[in-house]
Amino acid sequence: MSFLFTLISLIISIYALVKIHSIESKLNASSNPNIPQVVDQKTPPIISQIQNQSHSQTIPIPKNSPDPFQRLWSWFSHEWPLKTGALFILIGFVWLVSYAFLNNWIGPTGRITFGLIIGALTLFGGERRIKSIQSQGITLVGLGSGIMIISVYAAQEVYQMFPSTVALMLILLTTILTTFISLRHRVRSLAIFALIIGMMAPILIGSSGKSILGLYSYLLVITLGTIWIANRYAWKILTPLSLLAVTIYSLEYFLYGIFSQGTQLSANITPIEMTQLQFISITFISIFYFTSLTSIVTSKKATNYDLISAAGVAAFSLGWINGLVPEHFKSIIVLFTALSFAFGAYAIYIKTKIPSAVQIYTAISMVLLAIATAYQFDGPVLIIAFSLEALILPIFSDRFIGGSMTKFMLLYYILPFMLSFESITSPWRETNDIVIGTVVAASFLLSGIYFYYKNKENEKTIHTLSLGLSIIGGIYGLIWIWQILDSLFMGEYTARVISLFLYTIIGLSCYITGEIQLRKILQRFGLGILIYVIGRLLIVEVWDMELVPRIITFFLIGLMFIGSVLLRKTAKNHAQ
Repeated sequence: MSFLFTLISLIISIYALVKIHSIESKLNASSNPNIPQVVDQKTPPIISQIQNQSHSQTIPIPKNSPDPFQRLWSWFSHEWPLKTGALFILIGFVWLVSYAFLNNWIGPTGRITFGLIIGALTLFGGERRIKSIQSQGITLVGLGSGIMIISVYAAQEVYQMFPSTVALMLILLTTILTTFISLRHRVRSLAIFALIIGMMAPILIGSSGKSILGLYSYLLVITLGTIWIANRYAWKILTPLSLLAVTIYSLEYFLYGIFSQGTQLSANITPIEMTQLQFISITFISIFYFTSLTSIVTSKKATNYDLISAAGVAAFSLGWINGLVPEHFKSIIVLFTALSFAFGAYAIYIKTKIPSAVQIYTAISMVLLAIATAYQFDGPVLIIAFSLEALILPIFSDRFIGGSMTKFMLLYYILPFMLSFESITSPWRETNDIVIGTVVAASFLLSGIYFYYKNKENEKTIHTLSLGLSIIGGIYGLIWIWQILDSLFMGEYTARVISLFLYTIIGLSCYITGEIQLRKILQRFGLGILIYVIGRLLIVEVWDMELVPRIITFFLIGLMFIGSVLLRKTAKNHAQ
C-alpha cells in the first residue's frame, strides 16, 4: 500500500512539474508588454550627449576568473535549497531502497526496475528543465544519473542480478546520456560528472574475475571519448581528470617495485599479462603525451590544465617504468622519456614560444634526466655524472636553442652542489674524493667563465647565474687546493703554510685586478679570501703552529701584503 502511495505521489509530482514549467513559460512571454514611451522634446539633446559621452569614454571592467572553490560555492549558493533538496532525496532514495530490501516490499527485479525508471524520469525531467532554468536542470540530471547508478550498483552488489558486462553497459549508457545532455546544452560540469561515473564503473560492478585487457580496453574507450570532447569543446580540465582516473587504476602496478623490495612484477603475473601491460602503458602514455603537446602547439596557448597534464604524463610514465621495466633497463627508458619531453619543449619553442610551456617541458626533461642518471649510477660516479651533465647541457642549449632555456638548464648545478658538499668538505683520503672535487670544481669554473664572457651584455639572468657559478667554482677551487695539499702533507704544517701562501697570492691578484678594472665582484671575492687568510692566521694558526713555521708564514704573507701596495700603484700608473 505504501509503495502504491509513493508511486501515485511521484506521478502527481511529475504532473505538477510540467504545469509549473508551462506557467513559467507563459509568464516569461507576458513579462515584456509593449509600453508606450513618452519622450519629452527637450530631452533628445541630453540623451544624445550622454550617449556620445558613453561611446567616447569606455571604462574597462576587470575580469577576475574565480578559482574552482569559488565557482563551486557560487553554483551551490544559487538556489541552494534545490541542491540541498536533491541531495536529501538522493540520500532518502538510498534509504528507501535499503528499507525496501529489508521489508521485502517488492521483488529484486521490481526494486531495481523501479530505481532505473525513477532515475530515467528524473534525468529526462532535468534535461527538459535545463532549457528554462539551467541550474535546476543540471541538478535534476545529476540526481537522475545518481539514482540509476545506485540502482545498478545495488543490483550487482546485493543480488548479482546482471552479468558484469550487462551492469557495465547500463552504467555506460547512463554515462552516455549524461554526456549527451552536457554537450547538447554546453554544460561542462555535467561532462565532468559523466567522466566520474564512467571511470567509476569498473569499481561499481564489482567483477570477481580480473581482466587486465578488459579493464584497460574500457578505460581506453572512455579516455578517447573524453579527449575528443576536451579538444572539441575546449574543456581542457577533462584531460588531466582522465589521466588521474587511469593512474588510480594503475597504482597497484606503479607501487609494486617500491614495496616488493626489488622483486619484478613479472614474477607474479603471466607472460601474456605482462605483454598486455607493456602495450597498455605505451598506448596510454603516447595518447596523453601527444594530446598535451598538440593541444599547446595547435591552439598557440598553454592553459594550466595543459601544463598539469604534461607533468602528470611524466609521473604516469615513471610509474609504469618503475613497475614493468627491469632494473638494468630503467635508465635507458627514462632517458628516452626525457628526450621526448626535450623534443616537446623544442617543438613548443619553435611553434609558439610560450614561456610557461617551454619552461615546464624543459624542467620535466631535466628531472627525468636526473632520475635516469640516478638509476644508472650511484656514489661518486653519480656526482661526477651530474657535474658533467650540468656542464654540457647549458652550453648545448646556448649554442643550438637560445638563452630562454639556458637559464633553466643552469639550475641543474643544484644536484652536483648538494651531493658533493659533504664529500668536498671532509678530509680527502681516497682517490674518489680527489676526482669528485676536481670534476665538480672544474665544471663550476668552466661553465661560469664560459657564460660570463658569452652573455656579458646579452642576457642579464644568465650573466648573474654565471657570476654565481664562478664564485662557487672559485670557492671549490680553494677547497681543492687545501685538500690536495693536506692529502700530500698529512699531519704537517707544510700544507697549511703553502695553502695560506697560495690563498694570499690569489686573493691579492683578484683584489688588485678588480680595483684597477673596476670589477667590484672580483675585488670583493679577493677581499673575502684575504679576510679569511688574516682571520685564520690570527685566530687559529697563531696558536697551533710551531714557532718556526709561524715565523716563516707571517713573514711571507706580510711581505706579500706590502708588495701588493707597490704593485697596485705601478699597475694604476700603467693603466693611466
